[in-house]
Amino acid sequence: MKSFIRSIIFSILVFSLIFLNTSVSQAIPIVSLSPSLTSVDPGDSFSLDIGISNVTDLFAYQFELEFDSTLLSATSLTAGSFLPSGGFTFFIPGAIDNTLGNVGMTADTLFFAPTGVTGSGTLASLTFNALLGGTSSISLSNVILLDSLGSVITSDTLNGSVDITSTPAPVPEPS
Repeated sequence: MKSFIRSIIFSILVFSLIFLNTSVSQAIPIVSLSPSLTSVDPGDSFSLDIGISNVTDLFAYQFELEFDSTLLSATSLTAGSFLPSGGFTFFIPGAIDNTLGNVGMTADTLFFAPTGVTGSGTLASLTFNALLGGTSSISLSNVILLDSLGSVITSDTLNGSVDITSTPAPVPEPS
């Protein structure tokens, strides 16, 4: 009987040590621009998606975005399909400032939803016009993600850039 009790205690102890030392790793959500590198010609209009990957229980978010206003002009910002997949949302597109080269305080939140959205998808889409040749970085800042309890979700960001190719001057044909 004593050996039976010892083996049960030993089994419980081993199981506890294994269970306590096993950590469940979860990927940190990433807020990123897609595509991360774009090449366009002067005068072109193009869009970039602000996406999120590997998030759990996203209930609300906000971000700001900066770009080179001598090379790009932002024209519109629209809500993506990810957060609305969880129910009714209230989207604030933020203010586009093409003089300073930023989009300030874009935000979205779920209303009347018991939980947030889990997975990956598009938070918003931003449309630009390319003005002149050069390369502009596009940087996310002030990114805040909240879960359905109002707690901050830790995340990483991946920025992007746009290469605006200079149109070469036409070469005159020899006479």
